Amino acid sequence: MNRLKEAPESLALDAFLTTSSLGGRLARVRTEHPNPKIRSEANDLLYTWMRYLYATGDSKRDKVREILQKSLSKVADEVRVEMKKRVADCDPWDVAVSVESAMFERFGCFEGKQKPKYRSILFNIGDSNNPDLRRKVLTGEISGETGDDGERRDGK
Repeated sequence: MNRLKEAPESLALDAFLTTSSLGGRLARVRTEHPNPKIRSEANDLLYTWMRYLYATGDSKRDKVREILQKSLSKVADEVRVEMKKRVADCDPWDVAVSVESAMFERFGCFEGKQKPKYRSILFNIGDSNNPDLRRKVLTGEISGETGDDGERRDGK
């Protein structure tokens, strides 16, 4: 693990991408292995892999995706037992990519006049007082791409 962390990022990514079933195995190890240190290392490794897998090459866009993913990953610990299966079926990385891509298409780059819009969305999704918003975005009850749940708003 330490040797992989020290390897150049492109080498680490190539190693992961050429091992097709590694992601699934790491996902199981990080949740099922009896040793907490191994679970933690597998979690770190899987997170690093997913971060590079979903990278755009634009550091600002990648940072927005990372912030969204971290916020959406909180949902698993925030929901009731009966929601755990539904939440476990949702991939925070996929949803984060979808939301960020929609934001980029709608607002453009994360600079200038658009920066407050990005910051507001990131704050609201990450806010500890908004667990329902995170859950609804993750599970698709609120479209991460359109930012709404399909219901008409009066604007009052």
